[in-house]
Amino acid sequence: MKNHFLRFFILANVLLSAAGCSTVDIKTEYDRQMDFSRYKTYAWLPEIGDQKAPSEEYVEEMNAWAKEAIDRNLVSKGFVPVPREEADFLVSFRSKVEETVGTQTYDEYGYDSPLYRYRDLRNHPLPGPYDYPRYRTYEVRYKEWALTVDMMDRINTQLIWHGVATQLLEDDKAEAIHRQIEQAVLTLLEKFPPTAQPK
Repeated sequence: MKNHFLRFFILANVLLSAAGCSTVDIKTEYDRQMDFSRYKTYAWLPEIGDQKAPSEEYVEEMNAWAKEAIDRNLVSKGFVPVPREEADFLVSFRSKVEETVGTQTYDEYGYDSPLYRYRDLRNHPLPGPYDYPRYRTYEVRYKEWALTVDMMDRINTQLIWHGVATQLLEDDKAEAIHRQIEQAVLTLLEKFPPTAQPK
């Protein structure tokens, strides 16, 4: 029972630590010679097959949520969706979920010792044959979702902007995953269009 509790506690710590920092890791690249101010309209490229962990649920919903969030974000920036043959730039995305295995070392000095309570009260470890190993390392598994968004000039088919957002999925419930995807898209597209323009 204690080991199950410790594993749960460690995994919770991993997720809370990630949430306490930045839950979304962002990387972007763009054509620094391109004048993004001339782009006003956009359209979607045909969808690319999405990858997933074999047991992952909500994959179709996750892709739909991501696409809706991208659409909403672009429109809020003033871009207008139009038929593909009329668009200034084209948008595509792909996503995947991967199960990641990591380790966490936990300080549990004296937890298994008959003298645990005494040492805890004194806040002082006692030497002797009753001491047990202080540190234990546990394996933790968690899921990471990655979203890649590409923007392409429709006329010359040149890639003008590329962005990747990755984050830990903190919950298996659809509502929580939907909320995380919304936040990931919002954070990623804060970088589009780039503020720096060619001189």
